[in-house]
Amino acid sequence: MSIAAHQQSLGVEYLNLGEIQTSIKLQNDSLAIARNLKDKSVEGRALGYLGRAFMTLGEDRQAENYYREALDIARQLGDRRGEELWLGTLGEVNHRLGKNDEATELYQAALAIAHEIGDKRNEGLWLVNLGITYGTRQPQKAIELFLQALKTIREIGDQREEAFALTNLGLIHTELGNSTQALEYHKIALELARTFQDRLSEGMILGNLGIAAADSGRLHEAVKFYEMALAIFQEAGDRRSEGNVLWRISLMFDKLGVQDQAVAYGEAALRIFDQIESPSANEVRQQLVKWYYATGTSSAKEEHEKKDR
Repeated sequence: MSIAAHQQSLGVEYLNLGEIQTSIKLQNDSLAIARNLKDKSVEGRALGYLGRAFMTLGEDRQAENYYREALDIARQLGDRRGEELWLGTLGEVNHRLGKNDEATELYQAALAIAHEIGDKRNEGLWLVNLGITYGTRQPQKAIELFLQALKTIREIGDQREEAFALTNLGLIHTELGNSTQALEYHKIALELARTFQDRLSEGMILGNLGIAAADSGRLHEAVKFYEMALAIFQEAGDRRSEGNVLWRISLMFDKLGVQDQAVAYGEAALRIFDQIESPSANEVRQQLVKWYYATGTSSAKEEHEKKDR
């Protein structure tokens, strides 16, 4: 294995462990060496893994740029497997950027290549992601795609992708109000995530368990799930997910009538959303202003009103 490929492999391991900044450094080292040696194959993979790392940090536009560079190199090399991978990951980042039609087209293109080259693992993954694009617009279509993906994934015994399919089945059942079914799917997914020791997946599933518990009225249980998820996202440096979970905890404390905790968690969420320029910042700021009026915290209220103008 070349030095560039070795650095790249280490970078992937650190990414899976949730140590994002270490992963980025290793992938940048790999990228520099590959470019110096004119090794386009390793260069393309390093760009793609950098895209994945930046997407984990919530820097989706930067991630999109890396993925497009990786896709261009895969096509130059006639690398169909690489082309499939970066088409699919571009679909993910486009979906997160709110470009749902583009995401659907990218997933369908990736799925066609996966079927052509017999890539069952990623075929299952793109089926799940395609289901996500249908979401609550066409929930039965989404469930159909998730179940099709689950069948494909179980045929090859991939626990990581099985957890992903189960998680999305849980999410769609939460949206449909089937909280008991959702909790069952998420708990199976959590057991799998802990088996293959993927901390970020574990954090996301814990967050989803919090949502399902909250929807079923089990607010204290929801807070416990969210707090476990929060610890993982803080450890990993995943700022977007940290902000989202802080805001969910804030809303739980508001429902429980613990207003000081609601405000404290809300302010922590807002600091992160402002830093990463999340569109959620305005929603949080407006809600905080309402709470400031209700609790009479005038100085903080005035400051947030100024920012909201």
